[in-house]
Amino acid sequence: ATLLAEHLAKSRTLSELTLQPVRQSVYAFDEILNEGLQKNSSIKRLTLSNLENVDASTIASLIKHNQTLE
Repeated sequence: ATLLAEHLAKSRTLSELTLQPVRQSVYAFDEILNEGLQKNSSIKRLTLSNLENVDASTIASLIKHNQTLE
C-alpha cells in the first residue's frame, strides 16, 4: 500500500483510476487514498467500489484536498 500510495502521489500522467474491491486492511486502503490520491494532480476521474469498510471521512478528505477530481 505504501509503494502504491507513493506512486500515485507522484504520477503526473494517470488521468483515470478504478479501484475494485481489494483484500487488504482498511488502514492500507486509507493510506492509498490519503497519502497517494490526495497529492495526485493528474487524476480527473476516480471510481471506487465496495466502500463498506472505508471511513466516510477518508473519502471526504480526499475530495477536499484533491482539486483535480471531477
